[in-house]
Order: sequence, then structure tokens, then C-alpha cells
Amino acid sequence: MPITALSSTGHSPANADPAAARAPDRLDRDFVAPAPNRTWAADFTHVVAWAGVVYVAFVVVTFSRRIVGWSASMS
Repeated sequence: MPITALSSTGHSPANADPAAARAPDRLDRDFVAPAPNRTWAADFTHVVAWAGVVYVAFVVVTFSRRIVGWSASMS
């Protein structure tokens, strides 16, 4: 996909509501696992493209730092 097809929405944690409730940080920002299959991390984001908004979610094994699952959807 050409880079010109993407645009930023301007949303980031930097301009998030500081009074909003946050999910607990169970890893204490330490993404290094001592052994395989101990900790997994997940994240999701959205990308604005010409065809609309695409939502992407993925799961990463922190030991190997490999994506083990992902999904993309326009709804």
C-alpha cells in the first residue's frame, strides 16, 4: 500500500484524558519474559485509509517477540 494512502488521526496517549480510568499494568512495563509461554501482550490500533478505518489487533509472545495472532477488520 502506498504510504500516501495513510493518514494520522492525531490521537495518541499524549493527548488522552488524564482523568480517565486506566487498565492495570500487570507487566510493570517489563516486556522481557524469563521463559517461553510466560507472558503475552496484546494491542490494537486503527489506521485511516482511503477505503475507511481499519482496526488491527495482535498478540505477541514476549519471550520470542513474535506475533502469534492478529486480526484486521473495517468494523
